[in-house]
Amino acid sequence: MDLKKGLKSLLNLGREPQYTRGIELYNQRQYAAAADQFDQFLEDRNRPGLDGQLARFYSGRAHRNVGLMALHRGQTDRAVASLERACLISPEQPDLRLYYGIALFNAGEYGRAAEIIEGLLHRGRGSLRVRIILARAQLAGERFDEARTLLDDLVRTHPGYPDLRYLLGLAEAGRGDLTAAVGSLNEALDIRPGYLAARLDLARVSLLADDYHTAREAAAALVDTVPDLVAGWWCLALAELGRGELAAARRAVDLLRDLDENHAAAAALEAVFNGHRPAVTGDPAGDALAELWREAGPPRGEGDWRQTARACRRAVRDEIFKARPWQPNFAEVVDVLESEADDGLCRLLQGILEERLADYPRFADLHFHLGRVYERLGRLDEALKSYQEAVSTNPGYAQAAQALENLVGKIGHSSEGD
Repeated sequence: MDLKKGLKSLLNLGREPQYTRGIELYNQRQYAAAADQFDQFLEDRNRPGLDGQLARFYSGRAHRNVGLMALHRGQTDRAVASLERACLISPEQPDLRLYYGIALFNAGEYGRAAEIIEGLLHRGRGSLRVRIILARAQLAGERFDEARTLLDDLVRTHPGYPDLRYLLGLAEAGRGDLTAAVGSLNEALDIRPGYLAARLDLARVSLLADDYHTAREAAAALVDTVPDLVAGWWCLALAELGRGELAAARRAVDLLRDLDENHAAAAALEAVFNGHRPAVTGDPAGDALAELWREAGPPRGEGDWRQTARACRRAVRDEIFKARPWQPNFAEVVDVLESEADDGLCRLLQGILEERLADYPRFADLHFHLGRVYERLGRLDEALKSYQEAVSTNPGYAQAAQALENLVGKIGHSSEGD
């Protein structure tokens, strides 16, 4: 298109009310309404040229932003629809396809999510975060052999990342290789002793392996760190039960019930302790205990109590691989921050990290990585506060202290320049 035609097209475009309104709404961050305006403009005036190109550009951006907001709010259907539309408008944008894959993952469409993300790899977009999300989709879809192959390769190329060893442990557990799974989870904890998810799943995998001593150690360390973690107390109760320590198992159940009086599995186990047949409620572990009682009657000796713990193994395994929305691990956060990813993914990370901090306010790593996200987005005052919180929570956190010192210097240098 020559310059004269391009200028004429821009002038004509400025007179189009739908396009003008779409720009106004976009600038006001009313992305859903803006997307409707641009889509209507394109539908009513489906013609080539600069005006169509600009409208498609803004329409794609609007759908992208609608999709990201829907992802953050847990509106998975809307996120899938908007991001699919954005990918159709702008198929050359790799970040859009990554967001679309995450939306499909959150919608439970693990096969399609893996297909979209594998497409990024085939296009040469093989960043660490893309491969991790692919591994997550494979795990959620129970494609454990593929996930193990991918994660084994990632552990070799990124040996210092505990998150990769954690996911490898899950893949090995899914394949039934429980000894290897325990080894990988312990390696993750050797690198990062405060890795709560790894310690919880170490307790769970150890229960599956009938290794009640390891399960008890992991669960006890977990509830010492996070006393209100219901899942930790449940693992501890089953571990003590498997060890034949009935008094300790009862104490764990009592403490769990204090935290969550509606915990159906704990209520079922409490009924067994009290010599009553558990009610069938639809809870997997509780119903497994009710079925065992129906078949074998009340437990009478140590072997029966160990069998009571074993009856819950299927439910324990299901908890390990339970469908959950995408939650980035720290390897993914670091990869995003050290890459050229657009700010949309950073804003998505910001929302997720803020929500996790609301649940775990004393977790220094969350404060540190949220500070890095804020700094990447130019929100320096909030970054400063996050780094200060990280150092306050863990005074020995050298990486956070260095980030705080660097940011103070940056802010001071900027003030001097002003």
